[in-house]
This record gives sequence, structure tokens and C-alpha cells, in this order.
Amino acid sequence: MKWFKFALRNVLRNRRRSLVTIALIAVGAAAILATQGFSHHTNKMILERTINSTGGIIISHADFFKRDEEKALEMGLSDYPSIISSLKANSSIKHVLPSIHFNGMISNGDKTVIFYGIGRNALYFHRDDAEINFVSGVPLSMKPDPNKEPEIILGKDLAKSLKAAVGDSLTLMSTTANGTLNAIDFTVVGTVDAGINQLNKTLIYTHISDTQELLDTDKIHTLSIYLHDFAQIPILLTELQQKRPDIGITPWSDHAETYNKVKKMFGSIFGVMGIIVFIMVAFSVSNTMSQAVVERTREIGTMGALGTSKILIITNFIIEALIIGAIGVAIGIILAFMAGFGLEILNAQMPPGPGFTNPYPLRLLISASLIIDTLISLLVACFLASWFAASRGVKKPIVEALTHV
Repeated sequence: MKWFKFALRNVLRNRRRSLVTIALIAVGAAAILATQGFSHHTNKMILERTINSTGGIIISHADFFKRDEEKALEMGLSDYPSIISSLKANSSIKHVLPSIHFNGMISNGDKTVIFYGIGRNALYFHRDDAEINFVSGVPLSMKPDPNKEPEIILGKDLAKSLKAAVGDSLTLMSTTANGTLNAIDFTVVGTVDAGINQLNKTLIYTHISDTQELLDTDKIHTLSIYLHDFAQIPILLTELQQKRPDIGITPWSDHAETYNKVKKMFGSIFGVMGIIVFIMVAFSVSNTMSQAVVERTREIGTMGALGTSKILIITNFIIEALIIGAIGVAIGIILAFMAGFGLEILNAQMPPGPGFTNPYPLRLLISASLIIDTLISLLVACFLASWFAASRGVKKPIVEALTHV
């Protein structure tokens, strides 16, 4: 406690220099927290959207994601009803929804273009956490009228290309599982913005039963498992892989190309920025401590003459640096939270990325672990810088230090 009081008095001795160093550390800490907070929020947002779209766990044929199909549903699942029944007994599972991925041609009678289609259970669109941006119309019906044409949802640019509106009839043509061509008329019930330019030009959604009829099959491609708690995904994944090694059971992350790329990019960019801030803080503290050592050379000599060990003298300078660092980081934390609060109040938005159509919220997710990591890293920088500066100062002989001018 005595040495802490001495160190605090020395920090206050030259307030201007201490304030400049504290300000620099505060800016560095705020920069780290803000950039890492932005990275964490963006990663979390993409993670949640990806899992809400694909499901936390995807069940498929063992080779479905490894090679291309030569025929439609060649690598499909035929026993999926029994798999769904067995999974429904698990209380951690919210939904188990089948899907079929297919392609072909879509026509309004005057114009024919290619499409990329996904056959879905209608519940996919009616989930509480479904994030589907409808431009017009409604989702697929939970109980479609068998006396009416099958329902279809179009990507907004595909609808524009075909000049199709809600209520219009379109014809879908695709190759069946047997290799023959089949066609069915569908009625447009809605259009969506998928968030990706290229996907909006080709995407369609249909009822999975209508998709099976079009492809003349009773198979599906994948089963998506949606859980109540994302934290249960690894536990259930391991359990299912042990029970059914004969089929493909993969986590969402294996298919989250956007999430993996963004996380890697942010990790590289902000990792380098963190290193730069660390070096900047270290040099600033080293400069401050070096000046303090030079100014107090006679004081150091006096302490040495009175029998104070070099370790204690160095420790005093280290405590000074840690006090400066702690105050700077504390101010930086306050600045970062103020910035995050301001962004939320202003509802700031980031522009869409290349190839995307929707902006996304600019927010900072500053967690306790991020604060602790920032505090430790910058205090380590202060410790190393002050130790280096002070250890050089105490090497001067006592007589020479006492006569220093």
C-alpha cells in the first residue's frame, strides 16, 4: 500500500505528461473495444441468421455435400419420416424441417428463364424466428387448398424479369428423378428479397410436397434441425453422429461460407489493429517512464544510497505505469460504451456488402471477456514498457546518479 501511494503521488507530480499518456491509452482501448465489439456483433448477427435459415444441424445422404448428383434426388433421403419421428422425442429440438434443392426452367408463356428452387415445409416461413423479407404477398400456406394451383414464392428480381405479380400463374419445368421432363403450373403468392443480388434473380420457394410431385419422387435432400438453444448444437450433433454413422450429419458451420469468410476477415483486420495499438501504448508508456527516470535520477540515487533495492525502485515505476494504464483503459471503456449507445440511439446502418442488397445495423457488442482481454493486454504493454525504461535507469552508479544534473 505504501508503494502504491508513492506511485500515485509520482503520477500526479507531472499531471500534463500523465494526462497525455492516459488519453493515448484511453483512445487505444476505446478503438480496440469498438472495433472488436463491431466484429463480435456482426459475427453474432450472421451466426444467428445462418442458423435460423439452415438449422443448427443438417441431416443428409452421406455423400450429398461431397459430390454432385447426376440425377435429381440421387443422393436423397427416403426414410426421413422415421428420422423426424425419432427426433421429435428430443425436448431440445424445436423443429425438424425437410427441404429439396432443385433447378429447371420457369415460364410465364412469353419468357422462359432458369431458376434455383427450394422445396420447403410451410412451417419454415411461419416460425417465430424466421427472417424472410417479403416484398409482396404472403408465405406459403400451412394448409394449401387442394382445389387450387400449387403455390410459389419468387425472388424479387426473378418476379420483375417475368413481370409476375401475386396471383399470376407460372409454369415450372424440371427433370424428374427418372430423367424425364415434367411441368406443373403454379400460382404466385409472394415475392421475397433474399438479400443477395444473384439469388434474387433465380430463387423460388415451393411446398415440399409439390416439389416431390414435380420431381416424381418421395425423397428429400436435407433435414434441418432447429433447436431452442444454440448451445445444445454440439451436444446433439455428437449424439446423432454416434447413433447414425450411415448418414451425413453436419453442423451449420460446415455450410456457412459467408460467416466463415467474414469471421476470418475481421479476425485478420482487427487483429493487426490490436497489435498496432499495443505497440503504440507500449511506446507511449516507455517514453513517459523514460522521461520520469531521467528527471528523477538523483531521487533514484538517493533511494539506492539509503539501501532500497533496484527491484523495489523498478517496481515503483511499474506501479506508476499500471496506474496510468488502468485509468486510461477505464476511460476507454466508458468512451466505447458511449459510442455504442450513440450508434444505437442513431440507429446507424452499414451499407450492403458487395453482392448483397440489405444494409445491416452498426452496433457494438462489448462483452465482459472483451473488456478483460483489452485491460490485460494494455496493462501488459504498460508493464513491459515501464520495466524496460526503469531497468535502464537504475543501472547508473549511485555516486553518478546523486551528482546528475
